[in-house]
Amino acid sequence: MKIRLEYTSDFFQYATFSIYIDWNLPVLPSVGDTVHPLIPFLHDKDIYKKYSYQLNEEGRKSFDSFLEKGDDIESSFQAWILEEISDKDFVQHIKFIPDKEDCYTILPVIILGDYCERYE
Repeated sequence: MKIRLEYTSDFFQYATFSIYIDWNLPVLPSVGDTVHPLIPFLHDKDIYKKYSYQLNEEGRKSFDSFLEKGDDIESSFQAWILEEISDKDFVQHIKFIPDKEDCYTILPVIILGDYCERYE
């Protein structure tokens, strides 16, 4: 099942990082559950190509300072994203929207953030 994960972050446009993944587990997580930050990266190898456009100016500067000369940009971007979302594993909210590619298909959107953000 195709789902969209949204992570709250100040380094991305609209304050979220959105990634589409194939969810192969039998059930979706519930509000209050946690989703390991590595799950979006298990099957997707072109993270930089697909998602770097979502960076805002602050995020681009942060990634550029993280990137060292001679490093592979793809693996560096994945490591930087993982560092950025590693504490944002708490399911805060779930919504269902029509899929952009097929309006007759419903797409679960799982909003993830820091546990403290939910209860501040």
